[in-house]
Amino acid sequence: MASILAPALRKGEMTMRDGQESPKLSKWDMDALQEYPYTVTAADRQGNFWRLETNRGIKAFYRHEEKADRVAETHAMLEHLAERGFRRASRFIRTRDGRPFAQRGPYTYVLTDWLPGRSTDFQRDDDLRQAARTLAAIHWSGAGFHGGGEKDAQKVSRLLKTLADRREALQWYRQLAQMKRQTSEVDRLLKEWGPEFEQKATRALRRVADTMVKPSGEAGWTICHRDWREGNLHLDGARLAVTGWDSCGPDLPAAELAQFLRRVADARGRWDVESGMQIIDAYRETGNLGTGDRELLVGLLEFPQRFWSLVAGHYRGAGEPSTPELLRREIAEEAGRQDFVASLERHLGTGN
Repeated sequence: MASILAPALRKGEMTMRDGQESPKLSKWDMDALQEYPYTVTAADRQGNFWRLETNRGIKAFYRHEEKADRVAETHAMLEHLAERGFRRASRFIRTRDGRPFAQRGPYTYVLTDWLPGRSTDFQRDDDLRQAARTLAAIHWSGAGFHGGGEKDAQKVSRLLKTLADRREALQWYRQLAQMKRQTSEVDRLLKEWGPEFEQKATRALRRVADTMVKPSGEAGWTICHRDWREGNLHLDGARLAVTGWDSCGPDLPAAELAQFLRRVADARGRWDVESGMQIIDAYRETGNLGTGDRELLVGLLEFPQRFWSLVAGHYRGAGEPSTPELLRREIAEEAGRQDFVASLERHLGTGN
């Protein structure tokens, strides 16, 4: 069998791009590439993957430490989406013998076509609307996937436990701050503002729990991307393609939509009501938000996620010198977050 490695790229060599040396492909990497029917002429390391130039176009080559069954499940989800009409994803290219991945040593390798285009910009309204429509298309196409070993009841229990644990952690950290003789700025902020945010966490948990215990079908499960960020969304003209499927799995579309709205707020530096309404309306052009989905979305957004994250990071020893400033900013922006959630609730027609 002829080598896939053209003279410009032999084992042990590196390629040069923009004056920088890319880390070389290892022997296992090279051997895995032998399983694909392509001639590779150059390889550039870009983050967690390689950009390959081949005789049949540009490819992306991924090396995963996950076990093959997890990679196989991702492949099954991407194929399900394609069968249901969503093909703007980095589907796995099959090896010469028809497998969707290659294995060498402890690694599982995946090869995909290179998806062109610029990364989306959550500061741009047009990009937000396109991202929302695409997310809705994935959720619609992902319905009916029955893979994965975790049952819906287990997922519900895990979600509620996560929120309950975070609420209890806020209470425990505040009690810890109250017991200290010498207090930091974070301790003082938590003692002053902790009770208010704990009440909001309790209210959000109650709302999510009330929604999740309703009869099946109120909040539907589907395939979710679960890493819906700018760097994974590639616009090529009017076409938006999606990469970064490592974390995908069956989940609640409202949970992913809530995560999307939080990331837009982070990108814009504020809880912008207008952009939030644009996202919801664009999503509903393609996908449906049932009563349960709408209630769950509002409940998840009510939870003071960033306040909890900053406090937990500080008391777990992972805080930054800027944590007090960030916490003060989060407290100052809380009125804007509450206004955003209230406006969203009115827009969706939900309410307790």
